[in-house]
Amino acid sequence: MKASPITPLLRTLFTCTALVLGAPHARATCPATVELNGTAGDPFYGFASDARVMSVYLASEFPCDGGTIVGVSCYMIGSYTMDSLTVRLQETSLSALADDSFINTGWTLCYQANRPITPGWQTFMFSTPFVYTPTVSPVNLLADFSYNSFTPPGVETGMTTYTTAGLRSLMMACNNCTCSTSDDPLSWTTCTGCTRFATAPRVQFIFGGACCHANGTCGITAQADCTGTWLGLGTTCAPNPCPQPGACCFTDGSCTLVLQSACTGTWHGEWSTCSPAPCPPPAGACCVGVVCTMTSQSQCGGTWLGPGVICTPVLCQSLPQGACCFSDGTCQVLYQSLCHGTWHGDWTTCLPNPCPQVCTGDTNCDKRVTFADIDPFVEALVGESAWLMHHPNCPWLNADCNHDKHVNFADIDPFVAVIGTTCL
Repeated sequence: MKASPITPLLRTLFTCTALVLGAPHARATCPATVELNGTAGDPFYGFASDARVMSVYLASEFPCDGGTIVGVSCYMIGSYTMDSLTVRLQETSLSALADDSFINTGWTLCYQANRPITPGWQTFMFSTPFVYTPTVSPVNLLADFSYNSFTPPGVETGMTTYTTAGLRSLMMACNNCTCSTSDDPLSWTTCTGCTRFATAPRVQFIFGGACCHANGTCGITAQADCTGTWLGLGTTCAPNPCPQPGACCFTDGSCTLVLQSACTGTWHGEWSTCSPAPCPPPAGACCVGVVCTMTSQSQCGGTWLGPGVICTPVLCQSLPQGACCFSDGTCQVLYQSLCHGTWHGDWTTCLPNPCPQVCTGDTNCDKRVTFADIDPFVEALVGESAWLMHHPNCPWLNADCNHDKHVNFADIDPFVAVIGTTCL
C-alpha cells in the first residue's frame, strides 16, 4: 500500500520513549515509566496547524496494576509551537473504535499549554494526574492528543482514509479546518476523511509521584525507586515541593548545608548558606582572675579554657598563679590573666623577688651608669612598650631619672647628672 501523506503526521508531533514492554506477564506495581507499543507503534504528527489523535490502549499491554499517571515523556521532531497542546485520558470498555467519530465526553483534562517544541526528548507533566486501574472494569485506557495552532508549520498534507483490520487509533490533521461544525480539535465529531490505524501510537506513561532528595531536588519515581522522601501517588515536582537545605551551625563554630531534619545544631533556614560564615565562634570558660564568664576566645580578656568548657564556682580558682613583675621592680603573685607586666610562669613566687630592680640611669642594666647607657636611654624615650620589646629584662623606669614615673625629655638633665654612679 502506498504511504499516505498523512503518515508523517504521526512522525513529528511526539515520538514517546521509555521502557519497552515484552510479552504479557504477571501484574506488578508500575515502574516510574511504562512505554506501550515500543518501536512498532506509530509516532504522532505535527505538520498541520490542527491535529487530533484518539487511541485505545489495552489493559493487557500494561505490565502492572496501574496507578496514578502523572505525565507523558515524548521525543519531538522538528521545531514548532503547538498552541493548546492538550492531553486527555479516560477509562473505557472499548477495545477498538467503532467508526470515524471522536468521543467528546468523559475526558479528564490532564495537560494543556502552548508548548514550543524542539527536537529531542520532551516531558509533559500533568496538572491533573489520572488514576488508571486496569484490573477494574472498564479496563482499557482511551487517550486523546490534540493541538490547535493558527499558523501551519508546513504544507497541507491532505486527509486520507485507510481501511484496516481494526481501528485502535483515529487521526485527523489539517490547516485551519473544521470538522463538522467546530474548528476546535477538542470538539471535532465525525470526520469525513480521517486516518485510521490498527495500532495505537507509541507512548510513555509516567507513573509515580514526587521524590524529594537530601539536596532539595525533586524527581518523579515509583515509591519503590525513591531513595529520599516519597510524597505520594500523583504528586508532582512543579513547583518543587521539596524542603531545601540551609546552613546548620554547630557549637564548635563549624557550618554545613543540610535539611532542617538533619541539623543537630542551629538551623538558619532554607536557602541559607555557609558563606559568609553565619555561625558564631564557639564559647568556652574565660577566667579573669577568679571571675569566670562564657565567651569566645577572641572576646576573652583573660585565660580562655577552650570551646565547650563550662564555668563552675571553683574553675578559675583552681588555675595556677605566678610571679608578675612590674616596671618599677615590684612583684605580685597573680593569675596570668591579671598580670599586666612580665609573667614568670605558673607557681613562681616573689620570694626572692625575681623582678629586675630600678637603678636610675642604668639603661643597659650592667649596674653602672656610663656613656654606654646613652643609646638605650634615647630608646627609652620612645615609650615602654617599644622598650620592653628590645629590653624585656631591664626596667624601663631606669630611664626615669627625675622619679616622676614617666620617661621623657625632662629626664635628660637628671640622666647626665647620674653618669658615673653605680647600683648595688
